[in-house]
This record gives sequence, structure tokens and C-alpha cells, in this order.
Amino acid sequence: MTARTPAGQAQAYAAHGWPVFPCRPGGKQPLTEHGFQDATTDQDRIAWWWRRQPDANVAIATGSPGPDVLDVDEHGPAGNGFADLNRL
Repeated sequence: MTARTPAGQAQAYAAHGWPVFPCRPGGKQPLTEHGFQDATTDQDRIAWWWRRQPDANVAIATGSPGPDVLDVDEHGPAGNGFADLNRL
């Protein structure tokens, strides 16, 4: 696997210690039964997931041991979180 493929990216993140799981191609819906709770760094499990769905998006379970994330979304006319982010 090369890091340029979704499988390669997932394996690289896992090698860094960040648990990963597959999501629907082009979406955020987990392809595993328990979603982020199925996230793993197990290279064999990751390879199996991406053999079954090679175009799956790569998701990382955030928070320890994964990275912390601040998600600021754009919601069109409903607004966005940038003002709150700027206040921080």
C-alpha cells in the first residue's frame, strides 16, 4: 500500500498511533457496525476493511490516543462557528 491510497493513508495514521475506521466514500457515515468505537491501529484489520471497500474515506477517532480536533463548520445562511473561534 502506498500512502496515496485511502488504505495507505489509513495504515500510515495507524502506524502513527491514531485509530482509524472506514466511512462511506464521499461521506462521513461509518462503514463499521459500531462506528468510531471500532477504530483500530491493527494493520491486518485496516487492510481487510480497505480490501472490502478500497474507496472508503479514512476517519480517525479523535481524542486520546488520536489527535484533538476543533471543527468549525460553514452552515450557509444559518451561520458558522468562525466568530466563536475568533473569540477563543
